[in-house]
Amino acid sequence: MKKKFWESHDLIFENQEDFNEEGFNSIIKDIFSSVDFNFTSCLNAGDKYKKFVESSIEEGVNIGVRSTPTFVIEGHIVPGADYKKIKQAIDAFIQN
Repeated sequence: MKKKFWESHDLIFENQEDFNEEGFNSIIKDIFSSVDFNFTSCLNAGDKYKKFVESSIEEGVNIGVRSTPTFVIEGHIVPGADYKKIKQAIDAFIQN
């Protein structure tokens, strides 16, 4: 199943400019057709997680998250995937 996830991830990422719900459904159904996976039930469960996702977004915005990825290390916000900045934040935390 993990392999199927990454396969779908890569296809979605590669086709994001032309991405729409119909294309997404087609890609996912094709990828997961060979495994016992109820894709439709996942799509229909969207509202079940909507409040959680919205509250997570709101929390991030409230603490200053403005991009993905963003790392929060003991309250220190590090936007982007800049190894040096992440290491500096960790080192600052360790020294305290």
